[in-house]
Amino acid sequence: CLNCDEKFSAGHRCKGSMSLLLLEGELDDSDVADVSESEPTISLHAFLGDNSPRTMRLNGVVNGKAICILVDGGSTHNFIQAQVDTYLGLTITQSKHFTM
Repeated sequence: CLNCDEKFSAGHRCKGSMSLLLLEGELDDSDVADVSESEPTISLHAFLGDNSPRTMRLNGVVNGKAICILVDGGSTHNFIQAQVDTYLGLTITQSKHFTM
């Protein structure tokens, strides 16, 4: 299973679902930008961290720090926690909406 250490099988359910991010140091909320222009819609699978045919779990490295990204094809908006962008040293900028 991608979420727990148990063997995956049809009908498998993780005993608990949670995401933990450990940070060292203090966070400054003054650097957080509010970029929401409309009410985002997120699927239950993305919110709970479950895998479905429309979700992908990707592991990668950003600015030398290991991260795990859950990509959900059923969600209308993407988001990142303020603590994660601070941890990774990212800058959030607003962009115009576009459709695909």
